[in-house]
Amino acid sequence: MSISRITSFLIAATFSLSLASNALGQWFQDPTYVGPDLQFFAPADVYEYGGEPRANTGWFGTYDRLYWWMNRPFQETTHTRMDATWGNRYNLGFMNEDDHGWFMTITHVDGPHAFNTLAQERIDQAVIQNNNQQGGGQGGGQGGGQGGQGGQGGQQFPIFPSTGRNDPETQERIFYQRDSLNEADMMSVELNKSFRLAPFHNGGYLEPFLGARYIRYVDFTEQGSYARFDDQGVPIDITTLDQARVEDISVATTETINNMVGGQLGVRYFRQRNLWRTSAEMRVFALQNFADYSRQVDSVITLFDQAGAQGGGGGGGGGQQSNAPSVNQYSRTITFGHGAEFVYGMEARAEAAYQITRDIALNFGFSFMDIGKGVLRGQDFTQRGEDVVMAGINFGVTVNR
Repeated sequence: MSISRITSFLIAATFSLSLASNALGQWFQDPTYVGPDLQFFAPADVYEYGGEPRANTGWFGTYDRLYWWMNRPFQETTHTRMDATWGNRYNLGFMNEDDHGWFMTITHVDGPHAFNTLAQERIDQAVIQNNNQQGGGQGGGQGGGQGGQGGQGGQQFPIFPSTGRNDPETQERIFYQRDSLNEADMMSVELNKSFRLAPFHNGGYLEPFLGARYIRYVDFTEQGSYARFDDQGVPIDITTLDQARVEDISVATTETINNMVGGQLGVRYFRQRNLWRTSAEMRVFALQNFADYSRQVDSVITLFDQAGAQGGGGGGGGGQQSNAPSVNQYSRTITFGHGAEFVYGMEARAEAAYQITRDIALNFGFSFMDIGKGVLRGQDFTQRGEDVVMAGINFGVTVNR
């Protein structure tokens, strides 16, 4: 190897070592440097002589379990009441050393599921074939008024279809008439750009943020009805139940899907004091709502044939008793609709977190969310001025937040 090559190699090696020493010096000497050491369970930073720790940087995440109350649609007579339900909230983000970052929040609330249910006793249904000669003869000998006893020696056949049989719990023919009060499902997805300002004199931090938001709110309704009539179409009351010949069951269900897309502005304030961190968030959003509506009405009208049910089947081979449907009339009506409305709203949170390790904290707090006028709820599609109010508590775990 020539002298010039050796000299070039030594110069390059010296230059590389000088750069490495500068980088290592910056690693150990720069007090503002934060590295991803992943020591999540290291002891929490506690300042015994005053002063506050610097706000965290890097990746962070939060999981919250929600217990919220949601208001009922204004179309309900009990719209001033709220119903409880459970939900989940996930928050994942990153804050760099220049105090700029991004974070995503996903919130899902399954419910509530509030119904009124009325158990309606349906018309009895049976098919009995008397195939016992002796039983039929005894019934005929005792007269027409008691001829039904001849059926005691007969055979009872199962009722088809199975939907016409007795309820397995009550052992009676029951129609459960349901009236929905508050049935919903809500999911929210937001992506935000955040900026961390310089700390205040008390150690608190302010983080304004702005971003995009999508909310999917699905509202369900169900309303059942049950009525009995005689063979002339006259409604049956409690005094004339034995004259019932026609049964009318109707179930109306609706599903309204609200897809809301738009932007939002918000701000977050937090402060670390020893092992406790308190924080508050507030955001306002403006969204365009694209709603789809569908309504389905299923109706079943049943005519019952009770020929021979009042006895008198004596003699010979006996008679036949029946209280079985002779005619079933089914109908279904489906209606669709679409609408677009402007929606505005706000969301606020207040939380406290207790630091159990350096990066992990247990948090609990209160949340409030109002999706303002413009949400489609209930069975009346023309009423487009509904709102959705949700409020409740949350508790969960936070990592490096």
